[in-house]
Amino acid sequence: VWLLSTRYKKILSGLASHSVRNDYKLETLRSGSQFSALRRKELARYFGSYIYLTNTAFGGLLLLGGCIYAVFARGKVLTLISQLGGLEAMLPMLLAAMALILSTINTTAVSISLEGKCFWILKEAPIPAKTLFKAKLAVNLLMFWSVAVISLLILFIASLWKLKLFNNG
Repeated sequence: VWLLSTRYKKILSGLASHSVRNDYKLETLRSGSQFSALRRKELARYFGSYIYLTNTAFGGLLLLGGCIYAVFARGKVLTLISQLGGLEAMLPMLLAAMALILSTINTTAVSISLEGKCFWILKEAPIPAKTLFKAKLAVNLLMFWSVAVISLLILFIASLWKLKLFNNG
């Protein structure tokens, strides 16, 4: 994002052919700053496009599903971990697997490509490219960290059940 933010407008202007479009709307956004208005626009675009949401949320759903499975099949999971050397040996590999799955939540790249032919509107607006990229990055980090925190919380609950803190026996 940092590498492209300085030349984003120039790159897209050179790559895209300009054509006049009549299907855009100018509307007032209620917000305190350019950043928050752009962030709201990005969130609306993210949750408003089914294919965009599906492509970027699949990894997060996969991770959440795996964590929920670990809660209900904790006996099998603990047996597998103990056979592979214990949690201390497996923890780096498990964290690397989580990071790999979380890396599939990349809303920024998709959002940049969705600007497409409407980019000329943003180019003419008095918005610095860094503000535009920060808004796109904020949505990406929101999705990334929300899935990461929820997954780790589920795994923490699973580990508490292992210690029988939630069980009466």
